[in-house]
Amino acid sequence: MASSTASKTSSKLTFKEMFSQSMGLCIGGVVITSTGICMGFTGTGVWIAYLLAGFAFLLTVAPQLIAASIMPKTSGSYYYSYLISPKMGGFYSYLFFFTSITISFAASSFGTYMEDLLPIFNFRVWTIIILTVFFLLNLMDQKSVVKAQTILNIVMAVGWVSFLVLGVPKVNWDVFTPAQMLPNGADGMLEAVATLVFGVSSAIWVVDAGERLEDPHKNIFKCNMLVVLCCITLFAAVSVVAAGVVPLPEVVNKPLTAVARAIYPGESYLIFIIGACIMALVTTVNGRFAHSCVGLVRCSQEGWFPEAMCKTNRYGVPYIFMICVYLLSIIPSVTGMDMTMINKMAAAVTNVTRILPNIGLLYVIKKFPEKWEASRFHMSKPVLTAFMVICMGTLAFAIYLNMRGFTPIMWGASAALIIAFYVISSIRCKHAENVIAQREAMGADDASL
Repeated sequence: MASSTASKTSSKLTFKEMFSQSMGLCIGGVVITSTGICMGFTGTGVWIAYLLAGFAFLLTVAPQLIAASIMPKTSGSYYYSYLISPKMGGFYSYLFFFTSITISFAASSFGTYMEDLLPIFNFRVWTIIILTVFFLLNLMDQKSVVKAQTILNIVMAVGWVSFLVLGVPKVNWDVFTPAQMLPNGADGMLEAVATLVFGVSSAIWVVDAGERLEDPHKNIFKCNMLVVLCCITLFAAVSVVAAGVVPLPEVVNKPLTAVARAIYPGESYLIFIIGACIMALVTTVNGRFAHSCVGLVRCSQEGWFPEAMCKTNRYGVPYIFMICVYLLSIIPSVTGMDMTMINKMAAAVTNVTRILPNIGLLYVIKKFPEKWEASRFHMSKPVLTAFMVICMGTLAFAIYLNMRGFTPIMWGASAALIIAFYVISSIRCKHAENVIAQREAMGADDASL
């Protein structure tokens, strides 16, 4: 019995491992591909947009972070949604499953870089290769996944440090004037913030890791805050170099490779391309596969998906589910779908999914009043009400900014997906409730997930 307990404890992720996984997940394609795009919105003020995006993100997820600190659960976001009603739990699980398609966005960016470096394959083949490699890796023990992520993070850190060390001395600080930092006023800044919020949103994966973490009551909130702080600081510093080294028209709507060529001597800019750009995209692909696993494991075992998808391998990974996530992620590359449209829709759906687990905090408080009273986050009802209004208002505004540029086709496709997922949830709700009742009768808990 003692050895079994020790085994379960040793298999949990430490704070250092949580931090490494989260950093790799967040420092991905957004800083490479979105910095130039956001310069088009707010000029050299993109560094301010990154800082505001980090703060805005924390507000949009604060309720579920508190819920996870009070009652940590594997697949926590699903669990908090389920507390609202079983149907909402199922609805959330289908929405979350669809967001797995965003893995393909980072993978396709990796494919584009690799096609330039090693044109033995086109970018679609490279995309499928990287998705396949990390799909297979994520079928292994979670500790192995995190070890791989840590190694990749070290390589990536070398790339980013070299970019900043060589780039900061070349920055023209005269371009950071109010007029050049806000060329399109507040509206341009808000557009940039809405675009960049998605870049740090992956830090929320710790909510779904729940009981797979050491001391989750303390570490979930701590890890998320520290990761977001580190990421936005790095992103802001990188964007200062990106906006201040070469004339703005040469970098607007372009990846950071254009800046790297101006910073590094000769062909040494490849250090940045491989160490920072490619590693950032690789760690994002790896991390999002892992997030899909921990985010879906509970809802897959509680009847929202066919029973066969619940089967796990000897590492506890729902491998059939992971196969489905893998197939979903390669569809855009195989079919030649518009990646920009898919990414915007998935980003919008991701923001929509946060509504339910955020509201779930109120149901955690209602169901576990003694834990709420003992929580370090406990607040009076008036303060809680004000807190929820601020957080949900920020989330609603972020969703509005994210979706206001949708085309009619994107609006129609998004609405069709949401309606379809709600209908499927309604159909499977009774079955899921029966499965959950059976699991509870058998004494199943997070240790079995």
